[in-house]
Amino acid sequence: MKPYNYILSLQKQLDAAASPKTKTWWERYLRGVAAFRGVGIPQIRDILRSWRQDTGVAGLPEDEQLEIALACFDVATTEDKLAGVLLLQDYLRMRFDWRVLLPRYAQLYERNLIYDWNICDWFCVRVLGPTLEEIGMPFARALSTWRSSENLWQARSAAVPFTKVADNASYYPTIRVVCESLIRRQERFAKTAVGWLLREVSRHDADFVFAFVEAHAESFSLESARNAMKHLDRQASKRLIEEIKRAEQGGGESPPAARQPRTHPARRGTDPLIADVRLRMVREYADQEGGIRASIYGAAGAMTSRVQSCGTDV
Repeated sequence: MKPYNYILSLQKQLDAAASPKTKTWWERYLRGVAAFRGVGIPQIRDILRSWRQDTGVAGLPEDEQLEIALACFDVATTEDKLAGVLLLQDYLRMRFDWRVLLPRYAQLYERNLIYDWNICDWFCVRVLGPTLEEIGMPFARALSTWRSSENLWQARSAAVPFTKVADNASYYPTIRVVCESLIRRQERFAKTAVGWLLREVSRHDADFVFAFVEAHAESFSLESARNAMKHLDRQASKRLIEEIKRAEQGGGESPPAARQPRTHPARRGTDPLIADVRLRMVREYADQEGGIRASIYGAAGAMTSRVQSCGTDV
């Protein structure tokens, strides 16, 4: 059976589990950037477990399983791409030499199959990050070269996986180089990757983060600076925050990416649909890494007065 036929079988099961409310929530939140079926991560993982056995995918040669996993990214809907992420994370990533996989991963960006922060960050924290933890510096050096990619999401993926090793000072020279490259870019999601990564580093080395923000203050957006210094001493970081705030508000025309609104128009008021989906998503995603979890909480929490928002890492 060709990969296409296996994926058709998977799609039928995903459709059967889809929730229109979840689909609506996510498509509103991502403002039409990505299409959704309306299936949660725990459901996708359960479906994959049974699908691998029922279709015989689990018994295929590993090379064929890899092709099926990567082919999932060709499908436009988010849940299919997440299925590819989970197949790599749970079954395949550890069975191949990382030097074989990294070029295959790069092709996902080159072919524009990863094109929003949601899939990008899932791929980073579930596939690239764990590989970095396991392989160490050789993988770190190779991954850091992505910082120069013209593709925003590939460049972002040079930074986000390092949140997994933010407690290890041996990576800080590489983290510095990656952050220097991304913070100079104008795209919002390049700068917020730096903010997220430095925030995690600050839990272990506040001086490193303060020195970096101070040296590159002119390149930080207020959003990314606040995130980077979230856990620093408030008095120590206040001066830098105020400088960046004044520059962003009164320093002439801001870059288009920096002026993008942080909230979605649908966040106004209390929508029972959003509230219902919000509460279900808290249960479904409660086990995910801080970056993605906070993104979900921050976005959904602002949409309803029933639950407090807890910020954003995007």
